[in-house]
Amino acid sequence: MRVRSLIVLAACFIIAACGTSNSPEDVVTDIYELTTSGDLEAALELLVVEKRSTSDSSLRSLAKIRDSLNASGFSGLAISGSQEEGVSMRVYFKEQYESGKEKDGGAQLLQEDGQWKLKSLYVPGGVGGRGGHRL
Repeated sequence: MRVRSLIVLAACFIIAACGTSNSPEDVVTDIYELTTSGDLEAALELLVVEKRSTSDSSLRSLAKIRDSLNASGFSGLAISGSQEEGVSMRVYFKEQYESGKEKDGGAQLLQEDGQWKLKSLYVPGGVGGRGGHRL
């Protein structure tokens, strides 16, 4: 699991260095990859400025999400769609778990200085109906 996390993290850095697109879907995927691998500081940089200005609170929220996902057997994220909502984008996704279960979620993103940033993320109830997460 640790090797997988390091590979994902290295891939994120390589992708970032190559200047690939900064689509809303990419940002949501990157936040999940960085959060589950434990790179909360890098995930924090993908949040809107108002969330970064309360970085201690946002880091605690990211840590809770990381712990919840890792304890629940999170195995991946599947983007199921996106929709423009005025100046923001809504991204819909499914959290996937080793048990085969999936959990629907959504994220709202805004552009800051030409880059998409996460404003909010919500997944109601966790696997088996236990607590969800919100950012």
